[in-house]
Amino acid sequence: MRLNTAPARDMLAAYYQTDVADPYALSDLDDFFWPHTRWWALEGDEPGVMAAALLINGLHSMPILYAVAPQNDTLTLELLRLIAPELPASLFGLLPPHAADAMPHYHFSDVAMTLRMLLERTPTDHNDIVSMGPAQQHIIEAFLATAYTEDEADIRLFESYMLERWPHVACIEDEEIVSFGGTHVLTHRYAAAGIGNIVTRPDKRGGGRASRVTEALCARLWDLGIRHIGLNVAESNTPARRCYERLGFIEKLRFIECSLTRQSSETT
Repeated sequence: MRLNTAPARDMLAAYYQTDVADPYALSDLDDFFWPHTRWWALEGDEPGVMAAALLINGLHSMPILYAVAPQNDTLTLELLRLIAPELPASLFGLLPPHAADAMPHYHFSDVAMTLRMLLERTPTDHNDIVSMGPAQQHIIEAFLATAYTEDEADIRLFESYMLERWPHVACIEDEEIVSFGGTHVLTHRYAAAGIGNIVTRPDKRGGGRASRVTEALCARLWDLGIRHIGLNVAESNTPARRCYERLGFIEKLRFIECSLTRQSSETT
């Protein structure tokens, strides 16, 4: 087993399309994200990637380490052990459940078990759900600032480039957004997308709005030729999980989302 610090895109693409397609990692191989990423891979004697990880820098408030393992947690943990000395002092991680064992010099906080779900049936659009764009950015940001409960505040992720490039939709009532959903990542090359920020205003929950928003968003991605649509949802969020299951999303793997800070003795 050897560490490759500059794996080829085509090799990574093959890895992330084996068994379970990974819309998030595949999107990070696209030209828009590629310049903002640094990749590592474990390779064996035969051609091909055995485990991979990437660091996304410059697009969010802090670096993001992505090492969700579609095949082998053990090899991914070994990869994390090898690259840990090269990582920033503070970052956000999407990692195998036992990543802390491989990264003892980091303190893990705000750890949340998360499910990756993929859509496995053709979605249906809803005419009452409207498309949103850059002209509505200030309205969307105002909605997102108040739509999450205190327990949900940390799951908000919205950047202007997402709205500028990819589909976002909303349920509007009395000229106000009451439910919203957007596209976090997308790649036409691999026909894959990851969706998120699916949230309904607390006083409007329970009426099926999030279901219509989610399915309409997926239908519009489907119309663009996207066939691998995924989302991440907290294991503890049972209502959301049931909503997505009814729409045809199936759980494919589990990982943790967490904040990482290098222990003070290791901080440089």
